Amino acid sequence: MDPTMKPTAAGAWRPIANIPETFEARGVAVHFTTPELAGARVRPGPRATIELAINNPGGGRGIYVLPWESVSAFSTPTIHDRVLMTAVKDLAGLTPAAVRTCALAVAAEGFAGATAAAGHARDNDRLARTLANYHLLLAASRRHEPDATDLPEPGALCSAATMTALRPRFRGAASAIAGPLAVQTEVVLNAFEEIADALAPIGVREFCRHARVQAAVMAIRALRRDLARSCGGADSDGKVGPGARQIAFICAAAQQAVAAAETASSAAHTLASVPQELVRLWLHDSGQVAALAARPGWLIDGWERICLLWRLGGNAADARSVLDEMTALVPVLPAEADGWPGVTPRAAAEPGWRVHSAGASELPSAGCAQDAIARNEQLRALAA
Repeated sequence: MDPTMKPTAAGAWRPIANIPETFEARGVAVHFTTPELAGARVRPGPRATIELAINNPGGGRGIYVLPWESVSAFSTPTIHDRVLMTAVKDLAGLTPAAVRTCALAVAAEGFAGATAAAGHARDNDRLARTLANYHLLLAASRRHEPDATDLPEPGALCSAATMTALRPRFRGAASAIAGPLAVQTEVVLNAFEEIADALAPIGVREFCRHARVQAAVMAIRALRRDLARSCGGADSDGKVGPGARQIAFICAAAQQAVAAAETASSAAHTLASVPQELVRLWLHDSGQVAALAARPGWLIDGWERICLLWRLGGNAADARSVLDEMTALVPVLPAEADGWPGVTPRAAAEPGWRVHSAGASELPSAGCAQDAIARNEQLRALAA
């Protein structure tokens, strides 16, 4: 059965090519360790269920969509994946940030191997939230005290002692914002903490170079450079070298992802640069601000595994098969992103998704090869 085909009323089969309407419909990339689920995405299904979007097991274009409950009929999910999906099903919403938080918690329990359990990603996340809150309050203080010469410079590293010493001045800045908004100072301070949670992945403009999304963008840019160097282009007869077409496709998509994510980050940073307006908008509609801050994460979702695959196997003898796997994982931008700043117009020939809603019996079973699980656990450990 061709997974890019769907039956018509007459019983024939026809191809279905489409672009997912929204990022939610495309799903969130997950670092599963079960070999058959490598590169799969999770997305909301009917009647509050969770579906998996799995790359064509035959290696061709297209995806299979099936409910999580059907997965065990064609594969044996690892304990890590079973525990992770139990946590994912309890989420209020499927977003890259929420799924990542679940994945880190499961990995910390040792279900993805000792290396992943020893990772410092959750500590880094807590630090990112603290730094985002600090720099937001510092920006508010600088606006409240424009002539002050003893405030730290924007983007300067801060110590715990510095934060403690500045608390009274941060409170004064929050009080100045609270007055015109007719709210209590505590409401403003709490709003800054909540906003910091939303902005932590992209940081604030004065201190974003170490933020997780910014680091991911840099990794995608580095991948594009490495791929471009590895592609020899056409020879004297005009023949393209092995993997050149995959490399060109990946590089073009990487360039689009980087440009769109950087533009989206800049828009969020611009909003965050005016503290009083930021707090006013947050108190009026926190969802709108959170969605703007989350946009860069959606735009690069799925690229981490592509970068890590090249990092682990790009220089190996089987680099061609790695390129094939990477190409299959390149995210398709959903229609929701059309017209977003930084997103180039969609090419008419863009393949999009070919979707097949499958029963588990239609999917081939390859078993849980231990070497494939070990590689997926290594990828999970390297993930930020």
